[in-house]
Amino acid sequence: MTDLIKTNTILLSQGKLKNRTNQLVDPQNFEIITSYSFDNTKFTKLLNYSNQNELRESAKKYFLVNINHAYIETVTGLVFDESKIYHFNSAPPKKRRRKFKGTYEVKKINAPIVSLITSQSFLFQHFCFETLPQLALLETWFKDNPKVYYLLPKIPALMDIVKLYGILDSARIIWAEYGCIYESDNVLIGTWSNDGYRIVQGGCTNILKNFFLDDDGLPADSPLRNEVLYLTRADMACRRVTNEQDLLQMVTAELKDGYNLVVFNATGKVVDDKKKFSKARAIIGPHGGAFVNMIYMPEGTDVIEFNNYSFGPGIETRPCYWAAASFLGLGYSIVRPVKPIQEYHKGQMEVPVDNLGTRKKISIPILHSKI
Repeated sequence: MTDLIKTNTILLSQGKLKNRTNQLVDPQNFEIITSYSFDNTKFTKLLNYSNQNELRESAKKYFLVNINHAYIETVTGLVFDESKIYHFNSAPPKKRRRKFKGTYEVKKINAPIVSLITSQSFLFQHFCFETLPQLALLETWFKDNPKVYYLLPKIPALMDIVKLYGILDSARIIWAEYGCIYESDNVLIGTWSNDGYRIVQGGCTNILKNFFLDDDGLPADSPLRNEVLYLTRADMACRRVTNEQDLLQMVTAELKDGYNLVVFNATGKVVDDKKKFSKARAIIGPHGGAFVNMIYMPEGTDVIEFNNYSFGPGIETRPCYWAAASFLGLGYSIVRPVKPIQEYHKGQMEVPVDNLGTRKKISIPILHSKI
């Protein structure tokens, strides 16, 4: 590996990056290395719910293309060369998330490299929904091309899940450092780049579960499946529930006999978290990354999420975990905060405890009479 990667520096000013052209990757104008598709009705159903028309057709078929001598920026997931920034849909990539200015460390990879870095792939939930399903679909191609390496985000939980399920040849994984820029004469990029995950997520969950995950065989109504997990964000900077103690008291009082409420804090260890969620009867809490663990839950279990209904003005639905739960066969309910969250990654929320179980938009079968 020491001979494979060489480190140097690159001067990358903000102005220089702005001057690059946004290059739409059209399969008619690029060499397609391999192609694959989500050819199932559930995926098509999700596309019909989408408001992002420009992605509906392109998301039905995926492909890898080769970019000669390009750079991969790990914070934004951008792939660019000396003159262009590459993306796969009509909306240009979100290159303004990071101010590119100054001198950056660049790691030159002396081999073909598949970039599996997206704009938020260093977050566990994005990695699971964006990257793991693509690895499943490309599994055969990876095996048939042993000289190709893969660039994956270096996060302990991600390294754990890749190792746990034996997804890739570990000798061919390059764990990307957050903030670093990688360079290769052959950068292979796929159509899942540039924030496509909100479209593909629901269909991906089934692929994810079928390829990588198993459950403990307990049916959803088994008396041994008796824990209700509350996914707290008490120590988080955003989306904390300000009246959490009142909420916990209410849920505990209203649980049917035999159920126990357990406050869940992520351990960062995939095996431990999997055991917890695979035996849960329901999960409940404010929107956050912990909800991705629903992939370990069997059909018929329940998801209760505290969240706004939409992304913002003019956008009708927020598919996110609703889509994931729907396509996994889980019951899903949404509870709106007393006041909508205006600053999504900053705001806190108050949950309407008094009428939680009587709101018309939700159904909570684990509770007693308040339905």
